[in-house]
Amino acid sequence: MINKDQRKIIISILLIFSLFVIISSTSAANITLTQSDVVTFKQNITNANSGSNIILDSNVNFNLDSSNVNITVNRNITIRSSSTSKNAVINLNNHGRAFTVANGVRLTLINITIINGKDDFYGGAIVNRGNIALTGCNFSNNKAPTGGAIYNVGNSVLTGCIFTSNTATQMGGAFVNRDNGTSTFTSCTFSGNIATNGGAILNRGTSVIANCIFSRNTATERVRIGDGGSAIYNYGSITTQGNTMVDNVGEDIVNYAGSSMTVLISSKLSIVTKFSNNRITITVTAMDENNKPISGKNIDFYVNGTKVATNQTNPNGTATYVHKVSRQGTYKIDAKISEFTSNINTTTRHTYLASSATRNTVLTAAKLGKLKVLTSKAVKKKGKKIFTKTYRYKNSGHITGSKTFTIKINKKYNLSGKITKSATISSAKHNKKTKIITVRVNKLAFNKIARVKFKIIQR
Repeated sequence: MINKDQRKIIISILLIFSLFVIISSTSAANITLTQSDVVTFKQNITNANSGSNIILDSNVNFNLDSSNVNITVNRNITIRSSSTSKNAVINLNNHGRAFTVANGVRLTLINITIINGKDDFYGGAIVNRGNIALTGCNFSNNKAPTGGAIYNVGNSVLTGCIFTSNTATQMGGAFVNRDNGTSTFTSCTFSGNIATNGGAILNRGTSVIANCIFSRNTATERVRIGDGGSAIYNYGSITTQGNTMVDNVGEDIVNYAGSSMTVLISSKLSIVTKFSNNRITITVTAMDENNKPISGKNIDFYVNGTKVATNQTNPNGTATYVHKVSRQGTYKIDAKISEFTSNINTTTRHTYLASSATRNTVLTAAKLGKLKVLTSKAVKKKGKKIFTKTYRYKNSGHITGSKTFTIKINKKYNLSGKITKSATISSAKHNKKTKIITVRVNKLAFNKIARVKFKIIQR
C-alpha cells in the first residue's frame, strides 16, 4: 500500500517528467518571422533552440541594421523561406556578414537570399567553421577580401545555389574553401563574380563541383599577368563533372603546382545487332559525354548473362563481336566498359566513368515458304508452247532451316531439259510417272532465297 509520503514523491516525479516533456516538445519548435521581427532578427536567431525550424516570410524584405548582423550560430538550426517558389531575402546593407557557424554546429538554409553582405577579412555573407547545407539559396553583391560570399573551413554542401556579382579583393569572389574544408557544389550557378585569384571559387581543401554553370566570372590576376583562374583557382584537390563554362574572362580553371584535379567524364554505349547465317553481329559504340569516340578501350560482351568476349574499340569508338546461335528465342545482349583514367598532365587527370547498355534480340525459328512463281512468256517450238518457270523459297525466320517442297507439273505439259538450282537446293528430282518435282531446300539462312528453274513444253 502506498503511503502519503510515497504518494507525494510519485506526484513530484510525474510533474517533473511532464515539465520535461513540455520543454522537449518546444525545443525544436517552428518559429515564423515576419515584418515585425525584422528589428529583433538577430535575437530571434540567437535564442532559437537546437533543432528549431525558423521560417522567414517570403513577402518580407529582412532589411537589417548594424545591430542585427554578424550572428553567431552555435546550435543546429534550419532557416527556410515560407514559400517553396519564392526566396526570403536577407539584406545586410553592408553592415556585416549574416552568419558565423561555430565548430560542430549545423546550419541549414533553404530558399534564402543573402545580399549586400560585407566583412573586412573573410566571408561577406557566411563564415563556416562547422557544417552548412544550402539549398536553393542566392548570394548577391557580397564582398570581403577573401571569400566574397562564403568562407568555409568546415563542411559545406550546396545544391541549386546562385552566386551573382560577389567580390573578393584577394581570393574567391564567391566562395573560398580553406585547407581543411570540404565542399560539394551540385547544380549551382556562378555569374559575374570577381576576385584577384579564383573569380568564382578558390579551393585549398577538397571540393566536388558537378553540373554547375560558370559565366562571366573574372580573376583580375589573370588579366594582369596571365594566371588567376576566372572560374576556379585550385591549390588543393577538386573533382569536377559536367560543368559548363561560358564567357569567363581568362582561363576557366587554374591548378597550382602540387594541386590535383580529377575530371569525371560520363561514357555511354549503344548496341546495334544484325543477324545472318545463325550469327548475331554485335556492334557497340562508346562515346563520351561530348559525343567524342572512346578509342582503344575494352568492351565486355555478354549474351544472356554470360561474358563471351572482350574486344577493343577502334578509332571510331566501335567494337564488334560475332556470336553463333542455334535456336530461336530472346537473346539478352549486354555491353560494359569499365572506369579508366587518363593523366593529362602533372595536376590533371580525366576519369571516364563505367557504363553499360542492354539490347534484347528476338530470334524466330526457321520459316521457309514459297514466293510467287515466275513464269516467262510462252515461246513456240514446232507449234508447241514452251514456258520457263522459276520457283523461289525464302526463310523469313532467323534460324537457318531446311525443308522439302513439291512441284506438280500440269498434265498438259512435260518437263523439258534439265532443272537448274541454286547452291542451297540440295536436290531437285523429277518423277516422270507422277509428274512431281521434289525439291529439298537445305540450310537456308535468314532472309536468303533458294531457286529452282526449269522449262515445260506443251504435249
